[in-house]
Amino acid sequence: MPATQTQATNTRRIDVAALFELPPGTRTFVQVGRNRVGVFNIAGTIYAALDVCPHERAPVCQGRCGGTNRPSGVGSFDWDAAGCVLACPWHGWEFDLRDGKSLHDPRCRLKTYRTVIEDGRVYLMVP
Repeated sequence: MPATQTQATNTRRIDVAALFELPPGTRTFVQVGRNRVGVFNIAGTIYAALDVCPHERAPVCQGRCGGTNRPSGVGSFDWDAAGCVLACPWHGWEFDLRDGKSLHDPRCRLKTYRTVIEDGRVYLMVP
């Protein structure tokens, strides 16, 4: 995939796919050097994360995407982050794709990347 260097920010812009090729609810993967990055379309917003779980180095981006129940009173359920919670396929650790934060351990965090949509294409911004 072609990458272009952005001089002002010294980041690489990697062409991922045409937006229509990544409809809501789907994901794709791109190779960035030796690393694989998962790129997700969650309800029309594009998120990207390194495909390495910080807990046990599992291929986290192959896990299921869902939501989570926020702390609430007995007998009530407060569903949140629909589609934005990525669960590691090995041990079930959950991460919020919006910011990479672990729902289990504040010391663990996914490496996330900024994405850009321009002229109908999805780009990954890599420092």
